[in-house]
Amino acid sequence: MARKRVGNKRERIIAAAARLFGDKGYHDTTTAEIAESAGVAAGTIYIYVSSKEELLVAVFEEFLGRHRERLREGVEREKTPEDKLVRLLALGLELMQNNPDSARIFLSQLRQSTQMITTVANRSSRAYKDIIEGV
Repeated sequence: MARKRVGNKRERIIAAAARLFGDKGYHDTTTAEIAESAGVAAGTIYIYVSSKEELLVAVFEEFLGRHRERLREGVEREKTPEDKLVRLLALGLELMQNNPDSARIFLSQLRQSTQMITTVANRSSRAYKDIIEGV
């Protein structure tokens, strides 16, 4: 069933992919299903990403990008290292709770140690390291 068209196409595609990957799993989700859920033609996905794997990386980067910014802002508000660590953990858990589809697919693919996770981890690790070192 097609979803209501809200946001730009790339955002809708990434949101649909996160939802479907979370519900059905990465391997059991087709790009045609993602396109239908996003309200775009099947070929439109390939304007924004070159493959389903790259779409999964985009889902992870979107998820982790929001997470990094919220972590940075939340930690900066706290005064003591203890309060910063508590805030860091609370925000991480809150993000997972508020984004169950992204969290489910992220954790599922993380367990499989795929190349996709390595790619995302390499891109994201420095930003997280900087946040944690700031504590």
